[in-house]
Amino acid sequence: MNLALVLSIISGYAGFYYLTHPTSKLWHKIPSIKMSRRVQLTPSIRLFARGRIIHLHHWFTCGVLLLVATYTNAGILDAVLAKGVLIGGVLQGISMPEARRLVYKQTDSWKNFSHD
Repeated sequence: MNLALVLSIISGYAGFYYLTHPTSKLWHKIPSIKMSRRVQLTPSIRLFARGRIIHLHHWFTCGVLLLVATYTNAGILDAVLAKGVLIGGVLQGISMPEARRLVYKQTDSWKNFSHD
């Protein structure tokens, strides 16, 4: 493991902690962007369907991007720095027990991490 990868993992962990943690002041400053009543893009990717909320946490999206980067030469995702940041994002996300669920009931609004 080289130094650039280790430093990018640490940077990714810290960056995602300060940008995505529910108690973060930066997270609450991100505007809420909704494509429709059923699709929210920021600050969290959430899909509303049949009384349930599918919350695609950052660790999930980072994991998908990391899988794509591992099996393809996908431009910027092929860089060691990008892979390290994605690994840091996955590690930070799964270190939070409340962020491990992807599907919530609509009534569990306190677990949706939304500020709208």
